[in-house]
Amino acid sequence: MRVLCDYGHYDAAFKLIDNTQYPSWRYILSTGATTFTETWYGIASHLDASMNHFALGSVASWFYECLGGIRYLESEPGFKKLVLKPVFIKEIGDFDVTFKSKSGNIRSAWSFEGDGIHYSFEAEVPITLVLPDGS
Repeated sequence: MRVLCDYGHYDAAFKLIDNTQYPSWRYILSTGATTFTETWYGIASHLDASMNHFALGSVASWFYECLGGIRYLESEPGFKKLVLKPVFIKEIGDFDVTFKSKSGNIRSAWSFEGDGIHYSFEAEVPITLVLPDGS
């Protein structure tokens, strides 16, 4: 999902999470699964299938890194400096996320207001803000 957002395909990333039909994240949850499973079916297809699989669970990082835009810089470990590069998806409506890093709290929030977007952030570390249009 992050790769889709990195290349501007926000609608495709959102469909993966919002769709209730197979294959999608919400489909897995509709099967009664309480964790993300190794398969899109939401059940173990064979004995060695994982019932708590990180690869599909990476959707959680999408909320922070794409929707919230909270991205660390490899050159500045420990979130000493970061980039805020949020993705705004109207179908989500309002969004608010807080990440508590060792270097300080980082909050990113947005909401749609008419044809515009209200974006706010708080960071206890130096940031570079990059909006979806690249500005």
